[in-house]
Amino acid sequence: MKMPNPFLRPETEEEIIGMKEEVRALDGFINRISAGQAPILMVHGVPGSGRSALLKHMRTVAERQGISIVFIHVEHGENIEELARRIFNEAIAPVLPYKKKTSDFTELLDTLPSAARKGSFGNLLILDDIDSLRKSEESLKMLLVSMAGSSHRVALVMSSTRAFRINELPTLELLPIDETQAKDFVAKALKDSHMRMGDECISTILADTGGNPRLFRDVCMLVYDSMKEHELVISQAHYLSYLPSIMAVLSMEWFGALFQKTPKRERAILSVMAQGDENGMHVSDISRKVGRPMGETTALMGRLLDSGQVVRIDRGTYRIFAGLYAKYVMQRS
Repeated sequence: MKMPNPFLRPETEEEIIGMKEEVRALDGFINRISAGQAPILMVHGVPGSGRSALLKHMRTVAERQGISIVFIHVEHGENIEELARRIFNEAIAPVLPYKKKTSDFTELLDTLPSAARKGSFGNLLILDDIDSLRKSEESLKMLLVSMAGSSHRVALVMSSTRAFRINELPTLELLPIDETQAKDFVAKALKDSHMRMGDECISTILADTGGNPRLFRDVCMLVYDSMKEHELVISQAHYLSYLPSIMAVLSMEWFGALFQKTPKRERAILSVMAQGDENGMHVSDISRKVGRPMGETTALMGRLLDSGQVVRIDRGTYRIFAGLYAKYVMQRS
């Protein structure tokens, strides 16, 4: 009897794919809070890079160390004042009902420690998807000014798909996994199973997913689900034969929504890139093929970069974040 899909297990500290160094960095960040400091950190990565998994890990470890946590998922289009009021309503009002509601972040940060549980060893505010804020760069700068102006020590961790180029903002960059990390993850997932995955299969999936942790895990999960009970080795041939059904699931659960919310001018760029060199295209070549001025193409490319649909390979050179998404774009073009 085939065991339950091992790639479906919830992500724990040990199962965050290829993130040992990042986990170690976040653990060091938590230790600084416990020592009475109030550090700031931005966790940046494309969709599926593991941002939320790392923040959840951080919340779990910080809670174990007695740190008071406020974890907020920023809603799309929310402004900085609305975010402050929501934090107040969720974290302060239930504990300090007599406190006057505020939409001022400096005042909010000064009040948060008063709402913390007694005996806590520091305060941590976690804001997931900070780039969902309206006028996100301007709002983020206002938030950092509030942090500097607060008289109380509250640590701040944020996550973002968009790369904010703010000099004073320490950033943890989440990179694609490599072949060693992919093989280690698969071996660990399948260790209690009668199946194993061939190296050629792992390499092919890794290449098609661009090393994106979530996409790699999802594809492994879908391949495993398609395997017959008596089969012992998941081969490259299995993966390629199941690829049409895998694409159907990914299109429905991920790619379709991502592509659908993309404006037409940006879709045109994705279409050109999907049909170009899989190792990347220079923005000047993209500009020529889409028939738009260089400046306009560069601006549109910046939006695609902020949404995580493309990644920068080198100065002026970009590629779609995963070969499977490029395949989907070609199907839609």
